[in-house]
Amino acid sequence: MNIALFTFGCYANKDNSDIIRAILREHNFTDEQEADIIILNTCAVKASTKSKIYNLIEKYKNKRLIITGCFPIPLKNEIRGISKDAALVSSHNLFSIPQIVKNFFPVELLEQRKEIKLVQCESNNIIQISEGCQGDCSFCITKVAKGKLFSYPMDKILDYVKNLSCDIIHITSQDNAAFGLDSGRYLLPDLINSILELKPNLKIKIGMMNPINLIKIQDEMFKIYENRNIIKFLHIPMQSGSNKILRDMNRHYTKEEFIGLYKKFRKINGINIVTDVIVGYPTETEEDFLETYNLIKILKFDVLNISKFTSHKQTEAFRLKQLRSEVIKERSKRLSIL
Repeated sequence: MNIALFTFGCYANKDNSDIIRAILREHNFTDEQEADIIILNTCAVKASTKSKIYNLIEKYKNKRLIITGCFPIPLKNEIRGISKDAALVSSHNLFSIPQIVKNFFPVELLEQRKEIKLVQCESNNIIQISEGCQGDCSFCITKVAKGKLFSYPMDKILDYVKNLSCDIIHITSQDNAAFGLDSGRYLLPDLINSILELKPNLKIKIGMMNPINLIKIQDEMFKIYENRNIIKFLHIPMQSGSNKILRDMNRHYTKEEFIGLYKKFRKINGINIVTDVIVGYPTETEEDFLETYNLIKILKFDVLNISKFTSHKQTEAFRLKQLRSEVIKERSKRLSIL
């Protein structure tokens, strides 16, 4: 069987695609012209990405098409408006894909199961430690797609790491700092320290951590980042420099708390600090935008990811009056120039 696999989105999605290749290793991965089956591993965060994926669904609707990732749960009706015969598989059901490939039919596997995605892959330096998140951000469709937080058992993660042959690993999830919260404890520091004990020469890159949870473990994580084996990379999404907008977004931290985090970790020698900003949230005024603009000007992040606000039907922010697209584009352009 010839399979073409398209991947969109975050490191977790890239790892999921590696897992799909691993569990379908008896098949041949090729380009779409020669493919018997097309697999789309989707991301629903940005409007531009969604548009590309919808175009691919339209293009391949008459082929055997499997759609996984973030689309199947929140965008099922939209998919069915284009393709009635695609198989829809949520990111919680990846291990069912081989059976679908073997006996293709337009199944819908959308149950949010607790599936532990620790599979030896050809490219096995990305390690997911959990699925879903604890947040309630008013704009985020990822929570709809991924569900509530499910932290993988620490012993299984450590067993997986023990058998790796790579020199560097990348820890990823929707929010690494939330690891363990579904059991009532912040366990990321324990996990990282256990990995460092298990493999003293292993380099570790820690992916995105939401400020609200990193604030709670900042002292432990600061000590961890001082370790020579921790790659000096910190991804903390600010999203806005206005306390009003942060409240409207349900981010549950203040601008001042974020600045405190930034200043604390900036003391680490050689650290690169990455942040994300959403421009054009429906309640964002020019004054709110200027608060964000001026804060970025002061803090001088090493990398700034700018996203134009995208409205998603299943979110709280969808019900708000949206800003004009020209306003959003103009503000985004000003930040890009900065």
